[in-house]
Amino acid sequence: MSIDLFSSDVRGSALTSYGWWLSDFTSPEMRQVVCIGTLREVRDIPGFPSYQATESGEIVSSKYGDLRTLRPHDDGHYLRVSLRRDGKTITRTVHSLIALAYHGAPQAGKEVRHWDGDRLNNKPENLSYSPHSENQLDQLRHGTHFEAMRTHCDNGHEFVENNIMWQKNRKSGRPYRRCKECHRIAIAKWRAARKSKQAITPESQC
Repeated sequence: MSIDLFSSDVRGSALTSYGWWLSDFTSPEMRQVVCIGTLREVRDIPGFPSYQATESGEIVSSKYGDLRTLRPHDDGHYLRVSLRRDGKTITRTVHSLIALAYHGAPQAGKEVRHWDGDRLNNKPENLSYSPHSENQLDQLRHGTHFEAMRTHCDNGHEFVENNIMWQKNRKSGRPYRRCKECHRIAIAKWRAARKSKQAITPESQC
């Protein structure tokens, strides 16, 4: 959406090197920024005054009157940014801040989920809240889970299609991948031990 930068609608707005901060006709929850003549939406992040999340998946600060995009740090898992609150530096993941601004606070037991499996795509439409189990299944489907990236089991058997079995964790109910060959060997050992134990009778012990 384009806008006339010199129209009466933007009177009183602050012109900065990063864009126009429109405060005249937007609500506190949803503000808008004009960057190179294009209207872009930003939303306040609850609990973090002077920080906003953009529709493009970035975190910006309006602390000093103009909009400054925070430079994220890639820790190898997710993008993180450092924010200042009450005189302290707080580090948060970018996706959690974007979700907080656009989707509200998560319910108990839910976490942020990337629909396309791309941890760097933090646009609001790519994020949602879901239980941990669904997030883990997404990672397995996308091939981003640490178990999904393993090519061999602990005993060196290759994870090929006919050598994979799925089981659920008894406590968490989460599915995990097991090696069929290791399972076959374990069952064979158990049966051999059981057969050997049954062969020991009171007469043979005398």
